Amino acid sequence: MDYKLRSIDDSDKERILNWRNSDRVRQNMYTDHLITPEEHESWFNKIHQDKSVDYKIFEYEGRSIGLVGFTQINKLHNTCYWAFYLGEVDVPTKSGAVMEFMALDYAFRELGIRKLCCEVFCFNEKVIKMHKKFGFQQEGLFVKHMLKADQHEDVTSLAIFEDGWAAKRAEMSKLLFKA
Repeated sequence: MDYKLRSIDDSDKERILNWRNSDRVRQNMYTDHLITPEEHESWFNKIHQDKSVDYKIFEYEGRSIGLVGFTQINKLHNTCYWAFYLGEVDVPTKSGAVMEFMALDYAFRELGIRKLCCEVFCFNEKVIKMHKKFGFQQEGLFVKHMLKADQHEDVTSLAIFEDGWAAKRAEMSKLLFKA
């Protein structure tokens, strides 16, 4: 497979800031203002010290193309939240789905998570549909929850359990990798 997740290092700092500040990424994130270099430096330093987060770079053929973040990692309850995005636009078809597949494997196999949660703006229908295809279930709806472009937007809460991923993994692997 030409895809992989790897740990973030200092050489990724500028690239991640550029991704975070791109209109395409910001439109679907809670933090949608232009991030200053100082804010980014603070965030970057924090993610390397905070044991409740784990960020990974998603690569295709050795090229960094996206970011996966696991946050609020709770070892007592074996839960966490996750978010991801493709930072680059000129990527192979299905790269987002492959990134989700690898993120789920990492969460359940490496982090030992029992339940993986996420929140998605309701207007981001494509990502909600993809999450559900992977086995995520809607657990809640936050009405007019986050301010976005001077308007409060709805957010859906989704989750998948380890056994749910185990049941879907083979099907998704066949779909994505034809193996």
